[in-house]
Amino acid sequence: MSCCAPCKQQAAMAGLLDVVWPSDVEAYAVRVDVTMRATHAAVMACGGLATEERKAWSDFYDAWRKFFGEVAGSWVFGGGGKNEEIKRYESQLAQWQGILRAKCMIPGPVPKPRQEEDRAATDDVIGTVKWVAFAVGVAAVAWGVRSVLR
Repeated sequence: MSCCAPCKQQAAMAGLLDVVWPSDVEAYAVRVDVTMRATHAAVMACGGLATEERKAWSDFYDAWRKFFGEVAGSWVFGGGGKNEEIKRYESQLAQWQGILRAKCMIPGPVPKPRQEEDRAATDDVIGTVKWVAFAVGVAAVAWGVRSVLR
């Protein structure tokens, strides 16, 4: 854990700033890649897939391998975009696994894309903003009543 991790986590939870470091993106990509490779190995060993399905999966997997090869490297800017792209691949992988599990033995759990986690954090921020807005409204009314009573 880096020294900035608590700061990043607090800022992201507050919804004010979502800092995505290259190391975060690389770690996320590696996590998704492990599931991709396991799924690919299962697909290649599966006899129950039609040729078209195997080809479509292979095209998806090849696109991931190309993207994954570009994630690692010495870039500083564009981490958020790469992170979003990984989320899309992870979501598509979950969809693929739903299809493939009906015909093949796919190891491991179905991946849960981070969008669900992000949505929960956003809901927390929206709830906080509502309460802050309510408190500001109450303070404004109290200030207005006080001004009238003077």
